[in-house]
Formats: sequence, structure tokens, C-alpha cells
Amino acid sequence: MKREGIALIVVSQIMACTNRVVTLPNSYNGQGGRKDLIEMVDTKALPLDSISSPMPVYMQLYKNDNSNILTFLNQYNSCIYYYDYSNCTYLYKKSFNLQGKNKIQKPVAYCIINQDSICILDAAKMSVTLFRSSDKKIIRSISLKGKGEKDWPLKFPQYQLTTANPIVLYKDSILFPGQMFWSILPEMINETNIFVSANYITGQVNYYHHYPSEIYEGVNWEGGLYTSVNSAIIADTIIYSFPPSHNLYITNISSSMYKIIFGGSQFAKTNNSIDYPISKSTPIEMIMDHNLKQDTYGPIIYDPYRRVFYRFVSHRLYNVSPTTSFRNKEISIIILDDRWNYLGEKNIGLGMSWNINNSFVTEEGLNIEYYDSDNSDEDFMYFRIFKLTDNE
Repeated sequence: MKREGIALIVVSQIMACTNRVVTLPNSYNGQGGRKDLIEMVDTKALPLDSISSPMPVYMQLYKNDNSNILTFLNQYNSCIYYYDYSNCTYLYKKSFNLQGKNKIQKPVAYCIINQDSICILDAAKMSVTLFRSSDKKIIRSISLKGKGEKDWPLKFPQYQLTTANPIVLYKDSILFPGQMFWSILPEMINETNIFVSANYITGQVNYYHHYPSEIYEGVNWEGGLYTSVNSAIIADTIIYSFPPSHNLYITNISSSMYKIIFGGSQFAKTNNSIDYPISKSTPIEMIMDHNLKQDTYGPIIYDPYRRVFYRFVSHRLYNVSPTTSFRNKEISIIILDDRWNYLGEKNIGLGMSWNINNSFVTEEGLNIEYYDSDNSDEDFMYFRIFKLTDNE
């Protein structure tokens, strides 16, 4: 079932000087039925040392001599750990300098260029650093805040990158999405970029793409969750998954236009922005309550082995209390083929059991980090592997 160009949005103006309220209906709610085309087929366990813990902030899987090498960032000791993922064997770790002119102050994400070179996102400097691991030297530091003006956070995106929403290597550049952590003012909708290309050879940085105005322009999406930007990057094609939208927004680096495709859950309902007039003054309790009561779309991942996309959605809650957390939401995996036909979706249970931000694809299937409540000593990092049962 292909649903192209579906972008139903209802907008109402509260007051001339306040936010709009945007309603995002799901016209395909309840249609098509549940198709469990994906099932769990295996579990893997990575042994951890005494100073590593499950749910690391960032991981990367890459090929080395036809082997799958899984890496993760340990922020406690500023090291990247390397494993042979085929047999879950620890290989080695690479550390960063914490002092001196070659120090990496706050590594939060990275992209392995080759065995010796790593591009590291340093949140303290708000820069991308090309780091040579053999002698622990910084080869190039690329600023992501323009010329360093004091108001740079108003002009340039910030970054919450994850394994499922990663830095991607493309030619001599690294590509990755960014976001604003507050609602987008009408005068900023065409000034705020959400995508970065940084050439690690020349240091050239280019910014691309804007938030869709029909969702974000002058709308209260406070809290940072609904302004987050998830993307699947395939060469120079970018597929955006915005948290409140049932649609996917498709473009390429050289384009300023979006192709809009329905890519939502059959079980998601209408999403609404926060109905509070002044974004910056929105009570935190209202933001948290709103986040729990909306269907929230997360990462979108392309599977080149099966030529499908996986899109995560956290389903809304109806009965919440002050102690209810986002991890109490149930999670589903939506499956679309590479022509955007809906194939089905599977509910995998409560978010408290899964870290969907640490998801990636191997020949075996879709790998998702799983939190095992019996793993109280945190001796292992577990992954559950899901594979399509049909359409192989």
C-alpha cells in the first residue's frame, strides 16, 4: 500500500501574538491491520569490563576484512571499545587525550574513517575533530558554531546523535542531522538548518534543509523531544523522521524541496502540538504530560540486505501519573519497502526493556539493544536480533 503526498495538517490560530496549534491526523489509523512480518531470532551478549556499562551513548558498526566490527564509546574513560561482533569477542580499545593541546573534552559521537582516523563530535567545543589514534593527535578541528558569535545557538543546530541516528561517511565528508531544543519562531523557520556536511579534509562546513513549516512554524513543541531530527542517509539522499509526524520527508543534499510520504503506524492516532500560548513559559509538567500522550516517532533505519526501512514509534499513554516515564510507552517497529509500501509493524513491548537508540542492521537482521533486568551486575550488553519472516 503506497500513500504518497499525504500531509493532512489542521492549523488554528489562538491569538495574533501567540503560537499556533497544529493537529496532525493519521488518516490510515486502523486500516491495513497488524502484520507481524518480523520476529526475534537470536540474542547476542557483549562482555563488558568493570568500567563499562550497557546503553552507551553511541556505537558504530563497520566492516573490516568482511568482519563486522562493533564499537562503542565509553564516556567514563574516554575510550572507544572494539569487538568482533560475529562472536562477540573483545578486540581492543582506543583512548583520547584528556589534557593538553590534543585533548578531546567531551566526546559524544564519532565516525571511524579508517583504522587510524576517527572524526569525533566534541560537545564541549561544539566541533568535529579529525583524530589520529596512532599518536593521539588532532589533525583538524572543525567548528560547528560559525564564527563563534555569542548567539550561535540561535543560528546553528545542536546535536543528539545516536547509533540509530548516526554520523555517516560520504566521500570526503561526514553527514549528520542537528536540531533546535526549543520551538521554532516564524521568523526563524527558513533560517534554521537541520543537516550538516563537514569535509574532514578541507574543513568546509555546509548547512542544509529546514524544519517543515506546516509542522513547526510558530508552533509550541517545547522540551526538545519533538524538535529532534532523525534521519536515514543513503548516499546523498536523506529521509527525515520527525517525532510528531506520521509522514516521512525525503530530499537530497542539493535540494530545498521535500517529497512527503506517509510512513506512519496503523495504530497511531492524531498528534497535537502543545496548547499553551507562550512556548518559553510552558510548564515542564505540561510538556512531560504532552510527550506521554502523543504517538512519538523515532529513528528510521535502512536495511540494505532486505531493502526495507524500519521506523520506530513509541505509542501514546492514556493514563499517566507524575511517576510515569517515557519508557512506559510501548514500542512498535514499522516496516516499509524501498518503494515506501507499508509491509507491517510489530509491537515489541515496553520501552523500559529496549534502547532503540542503539539499533543497527547486520546480515542477520535488525539488532536492538535489550535491557535484561537479570543483568544487575552489568557484565554484558545484550542485543536482540529481528528478522523478516516474509518478503525475503
